[in-house]
Amino acid sequence: MRPLEWAHLFSRGQHIVGEPWCSLPELTVALCASKYEVGCHERLDRNLVPDLLCELRQLALMRLMNRFPELRYLNYGDPLGGVREAVVLLESNGWVYDPPSNLIVKR
Repeated sequence: MRPLEWAHLFSRGQHIVGEPWCSLPELTVALCASKYEVGCHERLDRNLVPDLLCELRQLALMRLMNRFPELRYLNYGDPLGGVREAVVLLESNGWVYDPPSNLIVKR
């Protein structure tokens, strides 16, 4: 058993999806950490398992779309574009994510 680390599926460092949205629980996942060898989190960060990253991103987008009814009909070509489009749509509809409270509220 390895300890788990919380991983951002839409990396903050590459400005793929900005804070605070990239830290939304639907867009993150717990992955095994490194101790004596490269763990799952580091494998994703190093792009050693691109198929797994793509699959996890698709699942994350589905979780996000299930949480917000206005996103259920979102048409996307790839998960990255879909999440970017979802964030723009949520913000334009007045949604704000507050990470300390882990609440998404409408202004």
